[in-house]
Amino acid sequence: MNNIKIQKNSIFFLLAFSFLFFLTRVPRLNNDIINPDEVNWHYRTEQFVNGLKYQQWGKTYQHYHPGVTVMWITGVSTEVFKQITGIRSYNIYNFEAFAFISKFALIFVQLILSLYIIFILRKYFSVAGAMLLVSLFTFEPFFLGNSRLYHLDALLALLVFAGLLTGYLAVQRNSFLYYFATGVLFALSFLTKSIGIIAPIFYLTWYFITIILSKKRLKDLLGPLIV
Repeated sequence: MNNIKIQKNSIFFLLAFSFLFFLTRVPRLNNDIINPDEVNWHYRTEQFVNGLKYQQWGKTYQHYHPGVTVMWITGVSTEVFKQITGIRSYNIYNFEAFAFISKFALIFVQLILSLYIIFILRKYFSVAGAMLLVSLFTFEPFFLGNSRLYHLDALLALLVFAGLLTGYLAVQRNSFLYYFATGVLFALSFLTKSIGIIAPIFYLTWYFITIILSKKRLKDLLGPLIV
């Protein structure tokens, strides 16, 4: 009975978190602000999608950042929008619609990553405690403002944080699944912004120091190599 009550409370907390997440980001998403890079990313994403559609692979490289994850997220959503509405190009009359679709897609992915971080933290705290920790930065004004932009930084921060948390859990559980998830999250962070390469370098440095300081861990790692 207590387990059922706990599950119901957990679902309520997660729904409340999701509602507040959208409430603080979605209103006026299409016309409240356009950051200097937004127009550039609309163009880059359109060229990226065209490169995929017409196998013009050179167009898939749009910027040194490289912003690949952002272009996939927003590119797929805008392409679906184009297919549904029949609108094929940007103009001054439909730009706000494209802006909303693109930024909403980014916000939705940010919510998924935030819920995943709560899932990982829940292994150390209660659902309410995990949500409180995530809320400290999710609803912090500077981060919240950045997450409403057609930009890379909020997505990068969530991917790096999720990767580091998953990597820590992987070491604790010695789980291949969590190691694999760590690699995927770090790869996505690098594909979002090249500075994301610092995250796996930091993690690998910490990982090997942890192994060196733990003789038992080192023995377990080298065990299969010892005859």
